[in-house]
Amino acid sequence: MRLRIIVFVITASALFPVGGSMIRERSVDGVSSVRDLGMGGASVTLADDASAIFSNPGLMPYISRTCFTFTVDPGPIEANGDYRCLGAFVLRDSDMEWAIGVGAKGDMTLDVPRYNDSDVALAPYNYGDFTASIGGAFSAYETYIGIVAKGYYTMIDAGETYWGAALDVGIARSIFLKGLLLGVAVKNLGVYYNNAFFSLDTKITAGIGFRSEGRFAIGLNLTYALPSTDIDFAIGGEYRVYSFDAKTTATNEEYLARGVYVRVGMNRTSPSIGLGIYIWQVRLDYALFTDSYTSIGLNHSFGLSFLL
Repeated sequence: MRLRIIVFVITASALFPVGGSMIRERSVDGVSSVRDLGMGGASVTLADDASAIFSNPGLMPYISRTCFTFTVDPGPIEANGDYRCLGAFVLRDSDMEWAIGVGAKGDMTLDVPRYNDSDVALAPYNYGDFTASIGGAFSAYETYIGIVAKGYYTMIDAGETYWGAALDVGIARSIFLKGLLLGVAVKNLGVYYNNAFFSLDTKITAGIGFRSEGRFAIGLNLTYALPSTDIDFAIGGEYRVYSFDAKTTATNEEYLARGVYVRVGMNRTSPSIGLGIYIWQVRLDYALFTDSYTSIGLNHSFGLSFLL
């Protein structure tokens, strides 16, 4: 679940240390799939589409099918000019032994206001934060292991650009029951950004989740960031309220059965709700969430996944 605190709107100097502190994450890292947003970000064990390449690469062989996922986030309902999008494709083999994937996502804000020290309005500027990812995953001794290489590109108008690179690593393993999963994702491992190593946080997320044969799913994530020592959590799930399938359970090839799903989630920042409609080989998703627990500003996202 992304943090809706737009730290970049002050000036480009937000990319550098100010008063002994450093902006420890890029806004694009908070761009998530709509299904993930609707469940509060509890996706380290629950990702079931191509966005697994971002949330936990180790889950790529575990998704229902080879999948293309696309998300559009038009930003706050009452405002314009703040756009986020995500696209990913994951190809997995029929035996769920390996998978490869590619993905890209971006966070673009147009006409960002800025002021000088005397609070006089200056010409607005445009901001863009983008990342592209490529990676793979495999199964070894009933454990799924994935690794993704990604590149960062940040643009402030046309005159200031910054770039970087990092690795994301993820593992997932079923324990005790078929649908009970443990997962760990390490993001921004060995990160290099703006000509410096470790200039962004490395985030370690551990989670546990349970999927009940297409009927419901529930998960809990805990995240610890280094070196900022920031701590976050996410809990959420989905429930199938109506089934389009004649059979009562899903097959291994189609772990989440067709139907209508409602979702709910929460994290340290805000609550969320969502809706998913899975029909034929297409899933339509919608998520609605607030800026924070103390804000009534609403944000929403739309998603589309094709399961091949």
